[in-house]
Amino acid sequence: MSMPMALKFGLMRSSFERKPRSLFGYSLFFFVSSSASRLSSARNSFIVPSRLNDYLRSIDAWNEEQILNRAIQLAEKARKVWRAPKLSAEVLAKYQKSETKETSIYTIDDHEFLKDEMLDLFNILRKRILNIDSSVREEFKKLYIAYKSSTNFVDIVPQKSKLRLSLNIDFDQIHDPYGLSKDVSGKGRWGNGDVEVNIHNTADLDKVMDLIQQAFDAQTENI
Repeated sequence: MSMPMALKFGLMRSSFERKPRSLFGYSLFFFVSSSASRLSSARNSFIVPSRLNDYLRSIDAWNEEQILNRAIQLAEKARKVWRAPKLSAEVLAKYQKSETKETSIYTIDDHEFLKDEMLDLFNILRKRILNIDSSVREEFKKLYIAYKSSTNFVDIVPQKSKLRLSLNIDFDQIHDPYGLSKDVSGKGRWGNGDVEVNIHNTADLDKVMDLIQQAFDAQTENI
């Protein structure tokens, strides 16, 4: 003679009320508790879901093995009943984060110190840099202007009375007979590179261009 269904649910509740031993145990405990409550209220109205409880009618014992088997069956039934919702693209779009990042575009007008004499000096210098090679590109950043081929080889930081250049080359590789360069490795600076050069006017333009050429050559040699 099979065990009464209500008694089986009662045993299930009592076994888990003592001490659920894992997250799985807690989950099953709450499911069993909820099911037992529904069974109690539905017993007199004849709405017990018979197919859901077919497994309970087929066993004569209630032990750990049966509990695990029952849990697997319930999980499979739940997977079929509570399927993932099918939502339109319009609905999904409301909850999805945009993967498009806004990119700020800077121009020469964003650099407040590029005016009058400094602007004239910058235009002369930029033309010389761009003529180094056809691969050289110019990119205006928020705080400096980058010149690159495969990567940055010189960055210009406009300042009130000078243009500060960052050369992307190791300081011990630079050949600077006029002592225009300074080692800034390990120091916080805008721009890329360990070598800093300042230019105030066109008097040292040729000397500075020789240093810039060395930085360009060092980058292209590493390709």
